[in-house]
This record gives sequence, C-alpha cells and structure tokens, in this order.
Amino acid sequence: MPKLPIVTARQTLKKLQNSGTVVVRKTGSHAILRGPDGRYAVVPIHSRVTLKRGTLKNILKGAKLSVDEFQKL
Repeated sequence: MPKLPIVTARQTLKKLQNSGTVVVRKTGSHAILRGPDGRYAVVPIHSRVTLKRGTLKNILKGAKLSVDEFQKL
C-alpha cells in the first residue's frame, strides 16, 4: 500500500468532489460530504494547513476510498 500523500484540505475537497461526493453542509470550519451510495466524510477546512496522516486516513475511510483511488483523482 502506498504512503498517504501530503495534501491540504482544499485539495482533499476537490478530489472527493471528483469522486462523486457532494458538500451537504458547512459547519464552522468543517465541510460535510455525502456520496450517492451513503459515503460520508467530514473535512476540516483550515487555511493552507496540510492534513495530518491520521485525519486523512479517517476521511478516506469514511469516503470508502483507497489511497490508490484517492491519488488517481
């Protein structure tokens, strides 16, 4: 399994939206995304800060994406 990439929250949001998820709502500094098949992810939006590995891993787990699929987006 490849290593998790170093990405910002905005890059993550763009990639998740390319995979078919839609921003349902924004609460404070968090965007909640939902996919048509029940995928659910919460992305913390903080300006120009890269996401920690554990946070990105949880986001990908909720979005039901592997690291390979995420990198291809």
